Amino acid sequence: MAFVFWFYGLSGSGKTTIADIFAKQNEDRYGKIERLDGDKEREWWHNDLGYSRLDRIRNITRATAKANVLSLRGITVVASFTTPFRKMREHLKSVLGDRLQLILIDTPLKECIRRDPKGLYKKAMSGELKNMIGVDVKFEY
Repeated sequence: MAFVFWFYGLSGSGKTTIADIFAKQNEDRYGKIERLDGDKEREWWHNDLGYSRLDRIRNITRATAKANVLSLRGITVVASFTTPFRKMREHLKSVLGDRLQLILIDTPLKECIRRDPKGLYKKAMSGELKNMIGVDVKFEY
């Protein structure tokens, strides 16, 4: 069995960047590392899901299952997903137990909006995008 390091936080918080650096810096320590990232998972495997609360939960449930299988096979997982709801994080803990290390990237919303690398906050604030975490859907700390 291996650890699952799960980085979570708002869009634009730096989750992916920090998780990439963490994975690179820990290759020697943990051996084989698999990176799971919310954007890539949605693009490649979960493109049937939208951004409703239920679809977000389904997305994390699928990613949790993948992380679990990899971890049980001895592959360390470094994941970066928004994971905005407590229910999601409770699910992670129930499946992964002591193998899970949850890491909150607690960047203030104002800074995430300033960065807005994908232009999502701008779209959400103009009403063009619905169900944006931090704008019209609360991030549950």
